Amino acid sequence: MTSAAYASGVLTLLNGNATVATLNLTGSYTGETFAATAVSNGITQINVLGSGDTGTAPAGTSAANQYAWNGSIAGSWDLASNWDDTTTSSNPASVAPGANDAVSITAASGIVDVITGKGNSSSLTTSGPVVLSGQFSTGSFSTSGIIVCCRSMARH
Repeated sequence: MTSAAYASGVLTLLNGNATVATLNLTGSYTGETFAATAVSNGITQINVLGSGDTGTAPAGTSAANQYAWNGSIAGSWDLASNWDDTTTSSNPASVAPGANDAVSITAASGIVDVITGKGNSSSLTTSGPVVLSGQFSTGSFSTSGIIVCCRSMARH
């Protein structure tokens, strides 16, 4: 499966242009963004990304603070509630990380963290499978997992 599209209460799962399955969802998901991410052979994780994704990256702190992703499986870089500021022991952080801050994202076993929006950091370290969808800038980057930059998302 490569993407998901929502309309009129139905989430359509697609492989390219071919419909793989349809799911009738309870509640309203109009305006939500869905992400389809391959986790392993034959297993795809579907995320509702929620709010966030502002037009500009967060400023972060004036000092060089350390941040750790604490968000759910999917979320926006610019929401402070998705981060712990480990320098100040703030959980959640009072502001999202910015260009002065060191960032680490560790995906739990068996899932893929999907992070959207715009974000900057002085350094970015990822562990486990992480998808970045948006515009991100960092001074240095290291990973001990899979990192994917994608646009296989549907917003309706």
